[in-house]
Amino acid sequence: MTKQCTKCKEIKELDHFIIDSRAVDGHQNKCKLCRSKYLAAKYATNSEKVEISTRKWQDKNRDKMKDSRLKRLYGITLDQRRQKLEDQAGKCPLCLRHQDELNRPLMVDHCHKTGKVRDLLYFSCNAALGALRDDLATALRVVEYIQRHSNGNSN
Repeated sequence: MTKQCTKCKEIKELDHFIIDSRAVDGHQNKCKLCRSKYLAAKYATNSEKVEISTRKWQDKNRDKMKDSRLKRLYGITLDQRRQKLEDQAGKCPLCLRHQDELNRPLMVDHCHKTGKVRDLLYFSCNAALGALRDDLATALRVVEYIQRHSNGNSN
């Protein structure tokens, strides 16, 4: 299906137009290229005003932004993340520290192969898990290493 851009007057495929549920045909009337040029020019002449407006919108819509990011990155909603945190009693399942003790919120841990969300982890725990690359054999060697060196042994 095609549509004519109201700015450049070119007839283009619908994937050249941003989806807009308010529009009759479900797409904006300017193509992405023309819209991009328009917004760049608007920003160039009103950059300070645009930045102030953007900051105000962001301050009012923090949860909306978090929800959108979670959906985009992990396929879960902010409410699902909150439920996961409640199910975990606010604690990281690896270090068992409560989120209130930490210097940042627990973060979403997911399987890089399947994309499936697992739990919410402390930043350092998530980084350690990532460094192991979900390799059980390596994780077991780490456990053995810690056991061997935690008794004051150096062998």
